[in-house]
Amino acid sequence: MQDLTQLKGQWISPTEDPGPEQGSWRLRRTVITAGPVRQATAYLSAHGIVDMYVNGVLAHEQTLLPGWMSYRHRMPIACLDVTHSFASVEAGSAVVLDLDVADGWWRGRFGFDGGNVNLYGEDVAAFLHLDIEYADGSHEVISSDESWKCIRSPRVRAELYGGEHYDERCDVLPSAQADPGTVWKNVTALSVSEEPVFVPWREITAMETLEPQKITRLDDVILVDFGQNAAGRVSFEADIPEGVTVTIRHAEVLQEGRIYTRTLREAHSIDEFTGAGRGRRRYEPRFTVHGFRYIEITDPEGSVDLTTLRLQVIRTPINMTSSFECSNPILNQLHSNVQWSMRSNFVGLPTDCPQRDERMGWTGDIQVFGPTALTLGDCADFLSDWLCDVETEYREFGVIPWYVPWVPAPFFWKVEDPASVWDDVVILLPWNLYQATGDISYLERHWELVWSWARDLHELAGADGLWLEAFQLGDWLDPTAPADAPQDGQTDPQLVANAYVVRCLTRAADIAEILGKDVEKEIREWAAACRKAFRNRYLDQESDTEGRLASHSQTAYALAINTGLLEEEEKNQAGQYLADLVAENDYLIGTGFAGTPEICDALTETGHLDAAYRLIEQTKCPSWGYPITMGATTVWERWDSMLPDGTVNPGGMTSFNHYALGAVIDWVYRTVLGINAARPGYEAILLKPQPGGSLTRASGHVTTPHGLVFLEWSLEESVLRVTGEVPREAELLLPNGDTHTVSGTFDISTNLSN
Repeated sequence: MQDLTQLKGQWISPTEDPGPEQGSWRLRRTVITAGPVRQATAYLSAHGIVDMYVNGVLAHEQTLLPGWMSYRHRMPIACLDVTHSFASVEAGSAVVLDLDVADGWWRGRFGFDGGNVNLYGEDVAAFLHLDIEYADGSHEVISSDESWKCIRSPRVRAELYGGEHYDERCDVLPSAQADPGTVWKNVTALSVSEEPVFVPWREITAMETLEPQKITRLDDVILVDFGQNAAGRVSFEADIPEGVTVTIRHAEVLQEGRIYTRTLREAHSIDEFTGAGRGRRRYEPRFTVHGFRYIEITDPEGSVDLTTLRLQVIRTPINMTSSFECSNPILNQLHSNVQWSMRSNFVGLPTDCPQRDERMGWTGDIQVFGPTALTLGDCADFLSDWLCDVETEYREFGVIPWYVPWVPAPFFWKVEDPASVWDDVVILLPWNLYQATGDISYLERHWELVWSWARDLHELAGADGLWLEAFQLGDWLDPTAPADAPQDGQTDPQLVANAYVVRCLTRAADIAEILGKDVEKEIREWAAACRKAFRNRYLDQESDTEGRLASHSQTAYALAINTGLLEEEEKNQAGQYLADLVAENDYLIGTGFAGTPEICDALTETGHLDAAYRLIEQTKCPSWGYPITMGATTVWERWDSMLPDGTVNPGGMTSFNHYALGAVIDWVYRTVLGINAARPGYEAILLKPQPGGSLTRASGHVTTPHGLVFLEWSLEESVLRVTGEVPREAELLLPNGDTHTVSGTFDISTNLSN
């Protein structure tokens, strides 16, 4: 790979650019090759998003290049092998290079309530360094400079939220460059200060292709159900007559048999394709992405070949490296839904949702979901690099934004407002990266983030060890919270915040110890002081029974149990309170973003595994199973994004593709399946299946740094049979207390009634 500091080329921009929201541009240059091409490598970036074409054919598989980062601090560049694009080029022949560039995140409309334009700059520009190695070993560099020309692209509307309008009549083919009716304009070379960074683990591409599951012809449209909610775009083949426009509208759900778009807010998600009568061809938008399951097609002339309709799933190419299957189909579908929400929201960065006018890198969502994400897929480098963006904006603003990259918001928070659970990602995610991989370099890379936030937490807690004054998001979207105040659930937001203070300071001290930092003792003293303050304020001093908290709620007890805030007898009593609360609530979930990842672990830890299973297998609203009974194929933002009567929740925050409440899958792997890392990176493996509920079998695997761990168990009457395969010696702990040391493949049965 080329040294990025040695790249040639200029950032070139259309001279007569009218500004944002005016469609995209095509930048063109014709070159003459010196001979047969052995290797061609393109280094491509943009102020906006860009595609490269060679002789009118797209030269790469990646899309939305170069992706979205904190552009004020890091300018991504793609390194593309485009050798195949020159395979049929004869020596001495002309090659037409096109760069199509659109507003993208750089200056396109993006954000809440109609969004903002010109977030990072007012220009749109492209950069290319094309390194060609010929068969004789000689090299040539072709780069973007002021010799290039430009014209308006056929993508006359190109909006990330709004969608794209492709007008084939405006598509200037390479063979038509000399057309007297085509007016090519000059480009301007910009002076830029951004240093490019190459981050391959954050690229975006089409990873899966889904076919329609149902096509219904209505009076005015064709309704298509792809059977899966996902982030992506529709492709199809058609022969569209000149001047005729095919329109595609997208949505996650239906109401009264038609697509329902209110939940998209200002993200209109409409793609249009106007034909030129040039014959049958494949159509697909390039500069947008939608979150949807359903589309409605308006096709005036019946041009679209419906057999060619496909949903191209757009995401970062993270491999799913684990599996789970059991005897309960609801739990199997939940696992699938969580996987699909992860796919849908790992599009260049970890976002909250893929469909509405948001799609931000919310820190709280990935903080709670991190352990599950790292079990499901090989996303450690992806998440670690996003943390680099967090660090750059932390330095810029002096606080950690609630989402990164930061986009101005018209709501009740400001960038300078710190928030527990959300900001805590800078300590807890590095810790989770280390736990999943055993790679200490993640802790080293992010130590400054960890140490900075630990100091901030100590200062926020003050002399009395409590952080009380700030507004907190708390147990966000607790099912009892009012629709217009999702932070006002059953649990005191300050209790949640101060439990997290203790958790984060403890983890920061652990990280300091691993790295040999001399501040370890100091951080542990801070954690101890905050733990004491938490106990003094939130443990009910008036009660005769130990372990009762000021907030008598599922989230409060789960957090206190899992964070080590209680002494042993207090913890046992708190576990009983938690189990009683769950039972009194008819085994319906009562937690939001903060409590949901905690509750099953807290119940299991305190001897109430049966209650945890009744929660996870529940199908009434609110529960993990309820959305599945309503046809969900992804995790919802709210427990009741769709109400039991089939209507969509009227709340403004109603997404059908959020992964945060799917964080329970980490517990499923560790407890239901039973695969655990006894030491970071599975350096030691503990197999501890804990059957319960209605389950009679479970099987699955986790890919560890040392190889694949497979486990399967079945329960017939009281006989438990456990089989599996491990890459190194592991400990198997059975529910009756029997222990076995296993290696390679194994098959062990035991009678649990003995």
